[in-house]
Amino acid sequence: MEFNKIIKWIEYGKKIPATKKFDYEEKFSKKDMLRRWDPFEDTLSAAIMSGLEIIPINNSTNILYIGKINKERQLNYLDLVENKQKNFIFDEECKNMSSEIENFQYIDNLEEIKGKLFSVIYMNGNIVSIKNIINILDEFLDEFGYLIIVLSRSSEKEFNDSFKKLSESLHVIQEINIENYFRNKSLIIFSNKKIISEFN
Repeated sequence: MEFNKIIKWIEYGKKIPATKKFDYEEKFSKKDMLRRWDPFEDTLSAAIMSGLEIIPINNSTNILYIGKINKERQLNYLDLVENKQKNFIFDEECKNMSSEIENFQYIDNLEEIKGKLFSVIYMNGNIVSIKNIINILDEFLDEFGYLIIVLSRSSEKEFNDSFKKLSESLHVIQEINIENYFRNKSLIIFSNKKIISEFN
């Protein structure tokens, strides 16, 4: 899988992440080619600013996003998949929501997508327990898929317990401390161990 390249541009003398607009046309100026990706509003962008080396997303990736995400951030993720895949948002705190963007669809419960597999599951919200996380992965993560998850470090014991439990069934790609943007948070990318076994 060829991963998305990380793009940064200069703003007020600092490099910040950006995504190449999926609806960019050559008639536009190069300045209009990129969409700002605010690291104070998005945890994956914050991870880029904090040393993330790869984004396991490309134009063949379909995403199940669990947590809150606004319209501008949805556009950033559609840029990453070049608007070629249907993606779903599950936010337990927001029911009967609809997205203004065609290829992002809100669901009220996970039963609505039963039987569907995702190449990336992004967990950016409060999941009640590690058991719930494992159950979601077992049901919805493709055998060659990736988990991107944001975990709280408010309790080091809880963080370490969750990390250890996830590591039993997944391979750790990278852990990034994003405290400069999101207090007491780390973002971790895991791959399904079946991906690793393909290369052994």
